[in-house]
Amino acid sequence: MYSLKRTINIILDLASHVIISLEVFLIVYFKTGEIFYLVPVILGGVLIDIDHLIDYIIQFRCLSFKRILVFPYKRKKNIYLFFHSWELVILGVFFSFFYNSLFWQVFFCSWGLHLLVDNIDGVKAKGFLHYFFTYRLVKEFKAEKLKGFMFD
Repeated sequence: MYSLKRTINIILDLASHVIISLEVFLIVYFKTGEIFYLVPVILGGVLIDIDHLIDYIIQFRCLSFKRILVFPYKRKKNIYLFFHSWELVILGVFFSFFYNSLFWQVFFCSWGLHLLVDNIDGVKAKGFLHYFFTYRLVKEFKAEKLKGFMFD
């Protein structure tokens, strides 16, 4: 059954990540004058959502965009979301500043903003720990054990 509400939520979520990423890019562009930094901004701020597709493929052994729009997460057994992980972002920020790489600093900061937006959006339903990979690991990635990780 098609869910217009779910489709609209997916579009609004992607739009918010694109808008925030473009704002980050403008800040970096005005500081550096380099359009090249659009690459790490988009990779970190928007494309990390590819892990939703990876989850879908792992769960259903196929990729159907139509089914993604109509199949709510509550039908999934496991939720991995490998890139939605504060541990990876914190580690990446540390190393990018340690090695003084603006490309990686922009990438990991964009990624962190992506997670922050997701976290703020879902903190009431999911709680803060949800965006830690180790939390999902301890909960065995089981959807029913992950607080609030259900969509209608």
